[in-house]
Amino acid sequence: MKSTNWFAVAGVATAFLFLSGSVAAFEITPVGATASSEGVDQSADNLINSSGLDGGGGAGDLDDLHDNNAGAATMWHAAVPDNPFAVPALPQWVEFRLGGLYTLDAAYIWQMNQELLAPARGANDLEISVSLTPGGPFTSVLNTNLAAEDGSGPVDAQVVGGLGGVQARFVRFDITSAHSGLQEEFVGLSEVRFEGVPEPASAGLAICGLALGALRRKRR
Repeated sequence: MKSTNWFAVAGVATAFLFLSGSVAAFEITPVGATASSEGVDQSADNLINSSGLDGGGGAGDLDDLHDNNAGAATMWHAAVPDNPFAVPALPQWVEFRLGGLYTLDAAYIWQMNQELLAPARGANDLEISVSLTPGGPFTSVLNTNLAAEDGSGPVDAQVVGGLGGVQARFVRFDITSAHSGLQEEFVGLSEVRFEGVPEPASAGLAICGLALGALRRKRR
């Protein structure tokens, strides 16, 4: 039986999609996350690793719910290095590496949802900035406010649109206030995804990934 050249299929599919202008926006899971500070068990990695999402394990779906883990072990929150009992000062920031060049439409942000403590620790004022290079310079795109969650059960993502089709390889969140209203707070978030369209090179990598997955399944 004649075998299928999946890399050729990927190349043709990529060319067709971009020449026809029919590429639809899809979920973007960042490949890296760093923060101005983080707790021992509440690292920035928790924002991109699907921990706490009810879809479990994979990249997560945009309609997943996020849990209300009592210790925030499935979330990120700010902290004072080497002093877990000290309360960190605002502002705090998180930076995301997208793993390619994308045109962004929206951010999906699961708010801090720690049981009992979520209302106070949730991020309030949030500035979203983008960059094409690591470390910036970052260009401000949007200032917004996130609604507080009460930590009583699983929650949906809050959808932040209005990114205006901006191109980015890196995205930065600057959190300037928490819902507690205090200038020192264990402010945090639960999970983050983006929605957008990959530029040609990034799209080719994504489609090649799908092709490799199909090839592996065929060989089983």
